[in-house]
Amino acid sequence: MTPDTDNDSAVHLRRTDAVALAGLLRELERFLDDCDETVADALDDYFGFHPVAESFSAALAIHADRLDALLTSSPHSTTEG
Repeated sequence: MTPDTDNDSAVHLRRTDAVALAGLLRELERFLDDCDETVADALDDYFGFHPVAESFSAALAIHADRLDALLTSSPHSTTEG
């Protein structure tokens, strides 16, 4: 099944799920930022390009920042869910 990339419709998440997802993205970002050279090399080999850890970390940060911005701009702007 091919994703519909032309469809920019909203996806509704419960606030607690959105907060949890943002937290997960930040944890993965931290893991990739903190991984040692051995782990980074293994990721490069597995995915077939270099530098995987830095690239994925940047992508995770962008998405986490976007979620955080949406959460803080909503009428219920607490992060406790």
